Amino acid sequence: MAYQTRGRDPLLDSKMAEAIEKRGKELIGIALVIVALAAAAMVASYNPNDPSWLSATDAPVQNWMGGIGAAIAAPLFMIIGWGSWGIAAALLAWGLRFALHFGADRAIGRLIFAPIWLALLSVYASTLVPGETWTHSFGLGGLFGDTVLGSLLGLLPVGASFGLKVLSLILGAAMIAFGAFILGFTRPELRYIGRFLLIGTIIAYATAMKVLGKTATGAMTAAQTMQERNRARREQPERGKCHAKRHHGGAFGGVLGHFAGHRAVGNGDKGKADGGEREKAHNPAHVRLPRHAVGDREHAHDRHGEDHGAHKYPRRAAAPAAGAFVRQISH
Repeated sequence: MAYQTRGRDPLLDSKMAEAIEKRGKELIGIALVIVALAAAAMVASYNPNDPSWLSATDAPVQNWMGGIGAAIAAPLFMIIGWGSWGIAAALLAWGLRFALHFGADRAIGRLIFAPIWLALLSVYASTLVPGETWTHSFGLGGLFGDTVLGSLLGLLPVGASFGLKVLSLILGAAMIAFGAFILGFTRPELRYIGRFLLIGTIIAYATAMKVLGKTATGAMTAAQTMQERNRARREQPERGKCHAKRHHGGAFGGVLGHFAGHRAVGNGDKGKADGGEREKAHNPAHVRLPRHAVGDREHAHDRHGEDHGAHKYPRRAAAPAAGAFVRQISH
C-alpha cells in the first residue's frame, strides 16, 4: 500500500517573500549610500600630512573620517590618485538603484568591470596638470596612472606634448562611456537624461531671456519717465516767462487804452470848440436866437451834414427843409 505524503506549506507566501526581498534591497541600498558618502568625505578631506601607513607623524588627523579614513586614503591616492573618486561614485549610484528598485538586477554584471573603470580614471587624471596644493612626487593619477601614461606616450609616433593632449581627449571620452556602463545606465535612460537636460537648458534660457526682457523694459520705462520729467522741468520756466510777457503786455495795452480814451475826450472837446467857432461864423453878431430858432438851426446843421453826405454818398437824399432854412439864415 502506497502512502501519499502531503507537501509542506511554505513558511512565507509569495507576497510576503517579495516584500521582504524589497525591504532587504532597500536596506542594502541605504547602507551603500552611507558608505559612498563616507568614501567621498574621506577622499575630499585627504591630507598627505595625516598619520598613515606611509607617513609617521604626531600631527592631528585632519581627515573627516578620522584615523581610519586617513589610513585608507593614503594608499588609495598613492596607487590611483584622484581615481579614488570612482569608488564613491559607484557605491552611491548602486546604492540609489537598490534603494529605489531601479535597475538593481544589473548590479553584478556591471560592477565586475569597475576596476577597469578605476584604471581609466587614474590614467586620465595623470594627463592633468597638478595644482600648487599637490605635494606628491607623482601625478594626480597616482603611481599606476603615471606608469601607464608613460607607456602609452612611448608607443605614440608623435611628440609628447601633442600625444598627451590626444590621450587626454581619448581617455576622457572612454571614461565617460565606460562610466555610464559601470553605473548601470541603459540607452533609454541615457535618452531620457539627454532629453531632460535639453529641455531644462531651453527652459532656463527662455526664463533668463524673459527676465532680461522685463529688466530691459523696466529700464526703458524708467528712462522715458525721467526724460518726460526733465522735459517738464525745462518747459516750466518757459511757461512762466510767457505768462510774464502776457501780463506786461496787458498792462501796457491798458495804459495805451487809457491814453487813447483821454485823447478821444480831448478830440471831443476840440470838436465842440470847433462847432462853437462855426456857429460864431454863421452868426457874426452873436445874435441870441429864440429857443425854437436855435432848435431849428441845430436841426438845419444836421440836415446840412446829411446834404453834404448826399454829395459824397449819392444814395442819401437831402431834406428840402434844410435848404430853405439855410437860405433864410443867409438873407
